[in-house]
Amino acid sequence: MNLALGIDTSNYKTSIALVDRDNNIIYDDRAFLRVSNGEKGLRQQEALFQHINRLPNMIRSMFTEMDLTDKERYSIDVVAVSDRPRNVDGSYMPCFNAGVSIGKTLATTLNVPIKFYSHQDGHIAAGKRFTALENSNEFIAFHFSGGTTEALKCVSINQDYKVEDVSPYSIEIIGGTKDISYGQLIDRIGVAMGYPFPAGEEIDNGAIRMSSGGVIFDSNHPNHNNDMGLNNDLVYKASEDYSIPSIKVNDAYINLSGIETSVLKLIENNDYYNKDAIAYKLMIEISKSILGLTKLLNEQTGINDFLYVGGVSSSSFIRSFLEKEGRKKGLNIHFASPELASDNAVGIAFLGGDATWL
Repeated sequence: MNLALGIDTSNYKTSIALVDRDNNIIYDDRAFLRVSNGEKGLRQQEALFQHINRLPNMIRSMFTEMDLTDKERYSIDVVAVSDRPRNVDGSYMPCFNAGVSIGKTLATTLNVPIKFYSHQDGHIAAGKRFTALENSNEFIAFHFSGGTTEALKCVSINQDYKVEDVSPYSIEIIGGTKDISYGQLIDRIGVAMGYPFPAGEEIDNGAIRMSSGGVIFDSNHPNHNNDMGLNNDLVYKASEDYSIPSIKVNDAYINLSGIETSVLKLIENNDYYNKDAIAYKLMIEISKSILGLTKLLNEQTGINDFLYVGGVSSSSFIRSFLEKEGRKKGLNIHFASPELASDNAVGIAFLGGDATWL
């Protein structure tokens, strides 16, 4: 079996993957980097340190579980690595050096080529792979992750890209955020409410609970909770008065620091608050702004194929909202599968395999 090995070392996860030339994901292992309680992320040197310490054990486990030393069964034909965040000059984050270092060592040991792509290339490749857009030559990808909120016009490059450092797409940024990202907004609000970083899953679950009627009441005082005999009706009534500003879409760009400031003040100024109500209103505003960006770019470019990738796009609440409301507006919306929406090495592995086998 011919395999391509992918490695991705982002500021959130350590990821490795194996894919074969028949479009199958053979192995997929990833783990969040450890972040201390109350912290909103990691410094680059800490992320790099964790990757360097974690990758050898992950690689060893992969070789053992797959018995990759059996040359009659398996052949790793290429090592593919993410070496930068995006395909623009000057794009650099030290955390990717961990994957580059291990990748070069593996490629030399295995005597196979090594190919380099951006983290963003990997997201697009993984997201597009198993959708109706797989063979599309032009589409708009929204990359919504912990540090990125961008709308990207993607056009397939009709040339041989079987060399390192060349993306299979021509990518043009045509929209996004002018300040913080959706992921940063969600994580900062979640951490302020006491959730661990990254807080996306907790916020998503809270919004879903609120929309379905099952809610969590809590306080910004750690010793106060729903077991203290609080009058939930009164707490809920107070939460109904929460006012969260909308996110305005101006010429395909948005600003998110305003809603961040407003929600953080709301949390700080209320002794008792409804976490799920805040999560719901936050996710509604985020979903509305994504829909607004999508519709505006459809009108500006004439393109009606949209792909959503990145950790934020794995939100069940956002996906449900966009699929329902986007369909009403005639938008051709596609999501990366939830397991491939967040950081992973699968897309990087597919890119390396495509460049080697096709």
